[in-house]
Amino acid sequence: MTKVMERQDKSKSSKKRKYSEGQSNMDDYHDLTELNEQRCKRTNRALVKFFIACGIAFRIVEHPFFINFIKELNAGYNTPTREVLVNQLLERELAQVNFKVNSELEKEMNLMLAFDGWMSGTHRSIWNFIVMISLRKEYLYQLFDLSKNSHTAEYLVTVIEKVIEGIGED
Repeated sequence: MTKVMERQDKSKSSKKRKYSEGQSNMDDYHDLTELNEQRCKRTNRALVKFFIACGIAFRIVEHPFFINFIKELNAGYNTPTREVLVNQLLERELAQVNFKVNSELEKEMNLMLAFDGWMSGTHRSIWNFIVMISLRKEYLYQLFDLSKNSHTAEYLVTVIEKVIEGIGED
């Protein structure tokens, strides 16, 4: 009888151990499965926002150390190429932001246009046009490189009129 009990004890120790509900497993720390389409879209959108907000060069997305870092976070996520990041994801994000800003501006009755010009580090004459709404929110509406034109009052009036037309006079 003792031999039978010993054999049962040995067979139990060679089986895989089950873990309890409170116990962690390796999948809790590392995702290996490929992301579904919706999660991939959310991740790509967060990635393009990160690059824009932090002023990171888009070529970094193809750097081996960056790819390795992303793979450590989630091996199932494949980083987009620089071309996809710039030509598709950035353009899509820009379209969504522009749509959101324009729809908010359409709801407003009283808008204020502010503008300013400066010389960039590459000696370009850059002018920005900011629209402010009644809730004191500010939106960067447009940026222009006006380097090729003389900054006469007449010329600036035509530029401002074009911006106002774009926003809508009403």
